[in-house]
Amino acid sequence: MLALGGTALGAGVAVVLSRAVLALFHADEFQFMAISLRVLLNWHVFAFAAALASVTCLLFGLVPAIRLARSAPHTAIKSSGRGLSERFGMRGSLVTAQVGLSLMLLIGAFLFVQTLHNLERQHAGFNTDHLVWASIDYQRADLPMDRRHAVRRAILERIQAIPGVESVASVQQVPLTGESAMGPMVVDGIGQQTQSYFTHVGAGYFQMMQTQLLAGRDFSEQDVRSRVAIVNHTFTRQFLHGANPVGRTFQIRAAPGQSEPAYEIVGLVEDTKYNDLREPFQPIAFLFDGQIERPFSNFNVVLRSQRPVGELTMSVTQAVATVNAQAVVFTPHV
Repeated sequence: MLALGGTALGAGVAVVLSRAVLALFHADEFQFMAISLRVLLNWHVFAFAAALASVTCLLFGLVPAIRLARSAPHTAIKSSGRGLSERFGMRGSLVTAQVGLSLMLLIGAFLFVQTLHNLERQHAGFNTDHLVWASIDYQRADLPMDRRHAVRRAILERIQAIPGVESVASVQQVPLTGESAMGPMVVDGIGQQTQSYFTHVGAGYFQMMQTQLLAGRDFSEQDVRSRVAIVNHTFTRQFLHGANPVGRTFQIRAAPGQSEPAYEIVGLVEDTKYNDLREPFQPIAFLFDGQIERPFSNFNVVLRSQRPVGELTMSVTQAVATVNAQAVVFTPHV
């Protein structure tokens, strides 16, 4: 009864404290990537814990009782002093081990909460409040290359028209999701070959993400016929010694036989996280997705809205279906 009561109490305390920890980080709000964390009692885990408690009670309760039942009374009396010492020695060792393991669990839980707190305070370079993204795949539609840009623009316009959507933009590699693209490049056509991260974004992406533009200009639809790029502060610090990058050029190294067009840098933005909040800021070159000669059959949409996740997901799916009924929408909502 003591063990089962402790198991039930531990399960209840775990649920309450878990919800309290999530409340500290506003997990119930509309957060980036639309991840909604819910803490529910898992009956499979609870049953396993209860069964483990019962087996533990039976094991440590029945074994001494069986040993005592098999011993003769006079033998037990003669060895009572020595047996008492042995029992207390064994109990002391078990208590010491239990306290040590419990202390390790408490330290691990404290470090976990501290890590979450530190991650929340990390500056990602963009505002994550009420930000969500969706992946749109129209591969089944088998669209020709010359129509993909038009379909992408139509989808963005329909999503922007959804009531409650404040702003929307396209992006190929969504930050903090593990999607990444890195390649060799040369600045101004001379010097040593370097490595930089890349991503394709649409017009209005930095304004929607609330990433500060430090110099130059943002992308526009007029950049479709040009090769332009926007770089972050770490890019200029590592490759241009902190100089103003506007007007400078770089080339992305390609495979033998393929062209290596030069991109003109037209803007400078503040540093943003790319793969992980815990990593230092990396050099990033943002390319305009409207200048891709062979558009991908899928792209990501990042939008800002205060509407509930379920309603917004349904509205986005319906908006995409009005443009192309064969397009598939993936929303990373848990």
